[in-house]
Amino acid sequence: MQYHTEYTSSPFVVPPGEVLEEKINEMGLSTEEFAGRVGMSTEALVQLFKGRLFLSFAVASRLERATGIPADYWNRAEANYRRKLENLENE
Repeated sequence: MQYHTEYTSSPFVVPPGEVLEEKINEMGLSTEEFAGRVGMSTEALVQLFKGRLFLSFAVASRLERATGIPADYWNRAEANYRRKLENLENE
């Protein structure tokens, strides 16, 4: 599966947590199970899904180990998401 981080062609702002939530579902894991695997609370993971929690470099590394999706992808997706939010706020 190819993961793209450029959301510029989309009128929607998509947090990287939505991709993560889809991946967790593909893996057949519950939110609680995955949260335990990456050392996060379930509530923090849900906030990440919604884009309300900043996806840090440390979390990106844990996500890479748990999902196989490179930390660089998560970092770029987070940066693109935050940039798109800022652009919308400044319109």
